[in-house]
Amino acid sequence: MPAGGEHRPAVLVAEQFVGDRAHVHHILVIDTDAAQDAEDRLHEQRRLQQFLVDEIRRKRRTECNSQEWLDVTEAAHRLGIKTTATMMIGYGETVSHRIQHLEKLRQLQRRALDSGKPGFVSFIPWTFQPDNTPLGRIIPDRMPAEEYLRWLALSRLYLNNIPNEQVSWLTVGLKDGRRGLHFGANDIGSTMIEENVISKAGANHKATEQMLVNVIVEEGFKPVKRKADYTRLS
Repeated sequence: MPAGGEHRPAVLVAEQFVGDRAHVHHILVIDTDAAQDAEDRLHEQRRLQQFLVDEIRRKRRTECNSQEWLDVTEAAHRLGIKTTATMMIGYGETVSHRIQHLEKLRQLQRRALDSGKPGFVSFIPWTFQPDNTPLGRIIPDRMPAEEYLRWLALSRLYLNNIPNEQVSWLTVGLKDGRRGLHFGANDIGSTMIEENVISKAGANHKATEQMLVNVIVEEGFKPVKRKADYTRLS
């Protein structure tokens, strides 16, 4: 038990790896002090999220349905664990599907805040990368920057109960990533130490810390370092 006597429950994530993707099905609360490791594992949940509409999930062979994903995330929120939400767009979904996804996130966040928990600390929309993927043979074109930026702005308005929004420079590049700072995003993300999923699908954009700092300053904003849970460091 840590100094001060405060005991934190841990969460074990039941997950199945298929290829290079982790599929999380449920969590088990146990009586231990190893919560930090469990919290790190919950970040894998983000890769599984994709789209919270079962019509899309069945077509894309995801290993759990949308309600199972929501249940896992809500259980984490009840424990006070901060999480992030994402939306991958541009892979055959409709406008209605996108709105359904946002609405489910909005309602889940409302329940977290109503219970006094922080819930989601950030929302990150990003674009489908088609290269070297089976789906890319059906949908070979990337989403136009203007459409991505419109949905970035719309998401910021719709999810006004989630405090931060990140623009995905990794999938749209720094040229349009900097534009995202004027379309609702207050976070340009971070540098990549190792990324081996979407880079294989054609997202080969690179950035150093200084490049990201320069982008923020050039667009008229102040760069601030943060932790994964969005605690400001400077």
